[in-house]
Amino acid sequence: DNRSGVAASGRTDLDPFYFRSTVEASARRPIGGQLGFAARMFAGVATGDHAAPKQRQIYLQGADPLEQLDNPFLRSRGAVLVGDDFRYQMPGGAGLRGMDSRASVPAVIALNLELERTLVTRKDARLFNRVAVAAFTDLAQSFGNSPQPLTGERARFLGDAGVGLRLDHRIGDTRFVTRFDLPLFVSRPSLAQDRAPGDDKVAFRCVFSFQPGL
Repeated sequence: DNRSGVAASGRTDLDPFYFRSTVEASARRPIGGQLGFAARMFAGVATGDHAAPKQRQIYLQGADPLEQLDNPFLRSRGAVLVGDDFRYQMPGGAGLRGMDSRASVPAVIALNLELERTLVTRKDARLFNRVAVAAFTDLAQSFGNSPQPLTGERARFLGDAGVGLRLDHRIGDTRFVTRFDLPLFVSRPSLAQDRAPGDDKVAFRCVFSFQPGL
């Protein structure tokens, strides 16, 4: 037990201690027989005398690296869902689905909204017992003066919007969802997932997950 702390990044001049806290609340409400509305509020901060380690900052798109350690399909470089051919989104953080999964900030307040419509319900089916489409938007205000390593710029207000597809499955007693999201609008294309030079705010982008977004 080193009560003096462990030097961060090999630099003894950095204070290795920091404060990190997150809070979130979500709600889901049916609207009639086929519509459903979901909302999520999130706030997170990681601060101290020096910037918190990158992996403990608040990530914009989803779960941070330490949260991903619980998922065997994500926790190593050669994992099944990790690579240039996959755009997997593990829910968490500010939940901005259109942002690069590596983008993080010292502090953020976020609001995620989703309107879902059920198209098909088959209670006895296993592979596809419900099919739904969704429209969503994610909004966030970040705080702190740290520039983004991806762009060298400071990220302030960020937002995205798009449409998605939801497929519910049941294997034995296990239920799960396959979620495809197309964040077609991103307010900062330079921080977007699947970005390319010269991208506009409106462009084709896609992420998927085996977990509900909200």
